[in-house]
Amino acid sequence: MKAKKECLLLLSSPAAADALLMAPLKPWKTAPLLLAVLCLGFLLLQLMPASFIRHPIHDASDTWTSVNPKRSSVGVASSLLLDDISQNLSEKQEQGMKAMSMIASQGALGTNGKISEETMTPGAHIFLCTDDMDIRPLIVVINSTIINSREPHQIHFHIVAPEKGHMDWLIKLKTWFPDVNIDLVRLETDLQLVSRHISFRSDSKAREELASPYNFLPFYLPHIFKQFERIIYLDSDVVVKGDIQELNQLDLEGKAVAAVEDCSQMFKIYFNFDLLTAILEKERRDISWLPYKLIEPNTCIFNRGVLLIDVKRWIHENLTEAIEWWMGKFREAEKPLYKYGLSQPPFLLALYRKYKKLEVTWNVRGLGRNEFSEIEREYMKTVLSKKPARRPFLAPLADGAKVLHFNGKYKPWKRNRLSHPNSQPVSLCGLKAIDCAELWWHYLSPVADASLKPIDKYGLRTDSNEASQRTQLLNDTAELL
Repeated sequence: MKAKKECLLLLSSPAAADALLMAPLKPWKTAPLLLAVLCLGFLLLQLMPASFIRHPIHDASDTWTSVNPKRSSVGVASSLLLDDISQNLSEKQEQGMKAMSMIASQGALGTNGKISEETMTPGAHIFLCTDDMDIRPLIVVINSTIINSREPHQIHFHIVAPEKGHMDWLIKLKTWFPDVNIDLVRLETDLQLVSRHISFRSDSKAREELASPYNFLPFYLPHIFKQFERIIYLDSDVVVKGDIQELNQLDLEGKAVAAVEDCSQMFKIYFNFDLLTAILEKERRDISWLPYKLIEPNTCIFNRGVLLIDVKRWIHENLTEAIEWWMGKFREAEKPLYKYGLSQPPFLLALYRKYKKLEVTWNVRGLGRNEFSEIEREYMKTVLSKKPARRPFLAPLADGAKVLHFNGKYKPWKRNRLSHPNSQPVSLCGLKAIDCAELWWHYLSPVADASLKPIDKYGLRTDSNEASQRTQLLNDTAELL
């Protein structure tokens, strides 16, 4: 009835109708509060870390740059990350045939420092040196680097490996990463020059496998690839979690190389200081690049697994010659000048107080080890507020790592993908103490793993060192009982 009366009033009096229509609207009392809550909610969403729902891979148009508008290399790389790969192996074989024709047309194989012109474009130039015939570590390095880069098309991988199997490797790499810049280089003459300086001593407590010339090649890269302004070197046992372009654009502040300092280890662990001091006192006045003052035993080490190198500066400071000189002193000495390594110790001596310190997140190392040294346990006491057990190895900084480094003899790909329920992890990562190997396997799906495993002499795909490493772990554990 009330509505009917209002309608009649409007029809009979135009003035009343105008007054009713011009009356101010009464807003909801709760409207300002609701609007404030919505704005605050959107702000909080922007501050949250990326999740599966708001992840760069699924939001390419917003935060990622595609290598190819038709087919993003990020998407290709992520297929190795996911367990439910949409493409089956027959489709991958078809891609392999396309990769062969692409390799033939592009000339992606280089020799003695000569690489294709396409890889000379600006961007981050990453070098890896390996003689391991298992390609899976390289796949994980490439996959993790590309996935976690905002500009994957600006990244170029240069892989220095033996000529044997080059074509097979390149086909596999181009099959899985058709849009990624990858270049394989073989070094024949240079390897012979490198090998002349290497000597293995059983009394140095170093693993004999470290005597491979490919373990020393990073020190020769600036001389072989002089065409680059700067290069990034990565060990092949790393996972890249940060954007590698951040490292490439770092100001070196006039230094020839940047590396991560590690104060859980010190020079006195590696070197015979009686012998080292005698050498320095005798030679330092005649050789300009030797330190003028004696080296201090408690100096923190710096790991060579992740390096940013200024090519011209490295050559100018004669750093390769300095490393060779120290290797010669190691070979000539009656007692070992250094131990627990073959390439790391001379690198430490040649770069003593000559490097720029990177953030520790660029090389969270030791993830292929199963125990701490006593000195490391004392250092970790300052980090964890208590002294950790000798085993397993702990990496509390892994949560924020930009590079995870699986140096040590227990490599994830040389062990079972799924650990035995009763087995002890080699190393534990982050505040949640998860098995570090899981972080490596995250970038290699079971399907990719099965198709890329090396083939033994019986034609079976197998992990060559899996059984021996499992036995070694059991023996190591028995020592503690």
